[in-house]
Amino acid sequence: SLLAVAERAAPSTGAPAVYLYEWPGLCVRRVLRGGTERSFAHLAFSPDGSRLATVGAAPDFLLAVWDWSSERLLLKAKAFAQDVFTVRFSQSDAGRLTTSGTGHIRFWRMAQTFTGLKLQGVIGKFGRVDLSDVTAFAEMPDGKVVSGSEAGR
Repeated sequence: SLLAVAERAAPSTGAPAVYLYEWPGLCVRRVLRGGTERSFAHLAFSPDGSRLATVGAAPDFLLAVWDWSSERLLLKAKAFAQDVFTVRFSQSDAGRLTTSGTGHIRFWRMAQTFTGLKLQGVIGKFGRVDLSDVTAFAEMPDGKVVSGSEAGR
């Protein structure tokens, strides 16, 4: 079993890292560097445990997908222009992720393009509902996502 711990770096110390520890022994197995500029906001393992997704906090708000066993950054994209609270892999499709935060929920797909593997994101729309912070979400067994906001809607 693994435990992933993400840093918040002081401006003078350089970029933060994610440390992957064996559990329960707490020996460092891997160190991931380069996923964000100042601090990580959230991280999540893929359902099969082979990948790790991280989201950076201000100022970059980067979504990164890692092959943690080789310490390799696979994909990176700006998740949003404001705070991102959560990232989660789909339980039913290994190529999908969801992020949410200030004023948004975004659905991501790892897509093979003519230039290689890319992260493609689509903002969730709620019809005429006012823009709100998406504080929580859950994927249903059929792949649909339900979400909740700071207003409880």
